[in-house]
Amino acid sequence: FSTIGGKWNPGANTAQVSIVTGPGGATWSIMGAGFVDVSGFDPDHVGATMPITALGVPGFAEADYISLFNDALNVWAAVSGFTNLGMVADGGVDAGAPEASGGALGDIRIAAWEISTSSTLAHAFEPGNESVFGPGGSIAGDVHLDVNRTWVDDPTDTTGDADYDLFTVFLHEVGHSLGLGHSNVSGSVMEPFYAGARRSLHADDIAG
Repeated sequence: FSTIGGKWNPGANTAQVSIVTGPGGATWSIMGAGFVDVSGFDPDHVGATMPITALGVPGFAEADYISLFNDALNVWAAVSGFTNLGMVADGGVDAGAPEASGGALGDIRIAAWEISTSSTLAHAFEPGNESVFGPGGSIAGDVHLDVNRTWVDDPTDTTGDADYDLFTVFLHEVGHSLGLGHSNVSGSVMEPFYAGARRSLHADDIAG
C-alpha cells in the first residue's frame, strides 16, 4: 500500500496532512446538477455536474446510489479507525467553493461528471479542507465519477466487456478519499487499474 499525505480527524470537516494513527470521520453528500469546479485543483472536467442518476446503472434510482455509496464507505470503516458519519444535505455550491458558503457539506462530495481523460473512470482527492489546502481546499475528499462510462451493479463483473462495476470503482476512489494511494499488490482494491469486480478489501488494503 501507499499513502498520499492526509487523514480525516474525528468530527465533520476536520483533517490534517501528516499521517498518524488514530480515529477519524467524515460526512458525505451527493452533488446535484449544474455545478462547476472553482477549486483550481482539477482541470479534468468537461462542463458541469449531472444528476447522480446520469451514471445510468440499470434499475437504479437515486436511493440505490445512496445505499451503494454508504455501503462502500462502511467497508472501509469496518477495518479501520474511520467512522462513516453519514450522508448529509449537500451544500449546493460549486466544487471547491468556500466552506462558508457550503463547500464542505459534506466532507466527501460525490458527483457525476464528464472526465476528459479517456483512461480515467473516476478520480478522488485526498482528505483535507481549507485549513489544510487554503482556498479551493473544500474539494479535498471529493469523488467524481465519469458519466461517459457504462456502469453496472455486478459483483461478478469481468474485464473486456466495456462496463464497470460501480461499487468496485467507488470503493477504490474512497480509498483515496481516506488517504490511500495506489498499491502494486495484485488483487488489492487500490491497484491502479480496473480488473473486474472487487467488493471486499485485500489484506494490503486493510494494512494501509
